[in-house]
Amino acid sequence: MRGFTHYIYRLFLYTDGQYYLGRRAPTGTYVPLVGPLRAGDGLNYRYLDESGNETATLTDIAQIEITLRTDSDVSDSTGEPVRDSVVVRVYMRN
Repeated sequence: MRGFTHYIYRLFLYTDGQYYLGRRAPTGTYVPLVGPLRAGDGLNYRYLDESGNETATLTDIAQIEITLRTDSDVSDSTGEPVRDSVVVRVYMRN
């Protein structure tokens, strides 16, 4: 027997006024996982087929590319905000 829980992942506004990647069970509230992230483009999903081309056809999705972009109040020596990003590709098993 296997059990599982469906989760919803999305960018949400946390109580500190900043955006975070959050996870929520269908009957729960969002729990912050990663952040703070940039408002608007701090979380991005791209759905790709077997060849790595973007697709909108559910049955053709073989990979999901997830991009996270950080937000920061810290500035570097030139006065620019310190920011970073990470890109991860998740490959479907079945």
